[in-house]
Amino acid sequence: VERIVDQKLSLDIMVNLLEESPEDADAMAVLEDVKSLKSIFDKISIKQGDVTAVEDPATNVTTLKSESSIHITTDVFKELRSKVIEIRTSYIS
Repeated sequence: VERIVDQKLSLDIMVNLLEESPEDADAMAVLEDVKSLKSIFDKISIKQGDVTAVEDPATNVTTLKSESSIHITTDVFKELRSKVIEIRTSYIS
């Protein structure tokens, strides 16, 4: 489930990058697929907790840490799985 959430966060970046090439027909075709995935990913909720700074005195490096909770229903997972299979099949065949 955590890997799915990582991908959710990456989709916005992909959409923005693809939208920068409106003259590229291939990019626009991929954008359509990415947006259809994003509409499903948007049904997954992520709640971010408070961010705390933790300093390592040995390395003098500060790391930001936070807790997050993820909520995805079985139906959304199945919908996402079906859409991924559909898109993969369209690219492979």
